[in-house]
Amino acid sequence: MGRALLLVCLTLIATLGCSQSNELLPRGTSEPVTQGAPGTEPASPSNRLPSIGRLVVREAELLVWCDDYLGVAREIQEVVTKFGGYVVESDVVDLRDGSGPRQASLTVMVPADELEHFLTAVAEQPSVSRVASERVRSSDVTEETLDLAARRRTLERTEARLQALLERAQTIDEILRLEQELTRVRTEIEQIVERQRFLERRIQYAEVRLLLVPTPRLGEPGFLETFQEAWSASLFFLRVVIRGTLWAIVLTWWIWGTLLVMAALLLLWWRRRPSRRSLPA
Repeated sequence: MGRALLLVCLTLIATLGCSQSNELLPRGTSEPVTQGAPGTEPASPSNRLPSIGRLVVREAELLVWCDDYLGVAREIQEVVTKFGGYVVESDVVDLRDGSGPRQASLTVMVPADELEHFLTAVAEQPSVSRVASERVRSSDVTEETLDLAARRRTLERTEARLQALLERAQTIDEILRLEQELTRVRTEIEQIVERQRFLERRIQYAEVRLLLVPTPRLGEPGFLETFQEAWSASLFFLRVVIRGTLWAIVLTWWIWGTLLVMAALLLLWWRRRPSRRSLPA
C-alpha cells in the first residue's frame, strides 16, 4: 500500500512540475543583476523579478591602428581599470625579424552602461592613429532569463515536495527512489543557477575585443625600408631552406644510412680482394 501511495505522489509531482514549467511571467518583469568585484562569486540569483525592462548582453570588436601598439596596450589596460572593468586576456606578438605579425590583442570587460564612453576613450588615446574598424553587437536575453527563473521556481517546489515525501518514507525502496529523484532535481537547479549567474555577469559587463596593429604606411617605401624588408625576407628564406634541408635529412636517415653501409662494404671488399698476379711473358 505504501509503495502504491508513493508512486501516486511521484506521478502527481511530475505532472504538476510539467504543467508549471510553461508558466509565463508578465513581459515587463526581469531578473535583478547583482555583480560584485571581478573574480568574486556573485550572490545567488533571485527568483522574484522586479520590472527593469529588457536585459541585453553587449559586445564590441575594434581594429586599432597605432604606431606603438605595445604602449597602447598598456594605456588601454589603464583605461579599463579607470572605467571599473578588468582584463580577461592579453596576447602580444612582437617578432621584429619579420617572421610573423606584430600585434597585440586584448579581451576586456567594462560596465555595459559605460561601453560608449570606453570606446570613445580608446579612440582618443594620443598614441592611437585610427580606429579602422568598430563593431558593436547586442543580444536580448530577457526571454531566456525569465524562462530560467520560471524553471527554477518549479524545480524548487518539486524539490520541497520530494523532501517532504522522503521524510515520510518507510521502506528502503521508497527512500532510494526519492533520493534519486531529489539528486536529479537538485542537479538541474544547480545548472540553472550557474546559467543565471553567467547571464548576470554578461548583462552588467560588456565584452570588448581589441586588435592593435602597427599603422600601415601609405605611399612608396623608401630605400632604407626596402632594404630592411628585403633583408628580413632573405633571412626568412634562409631559415626556411635550412629547416627544409634538416627535415629532409632527418626524414630520410635510413636512405643515407643504407648508402653509408653499402659504401663501407664496397670499400672493405675492394681492399680484401686478391691482387692479380702478372703472367710470365
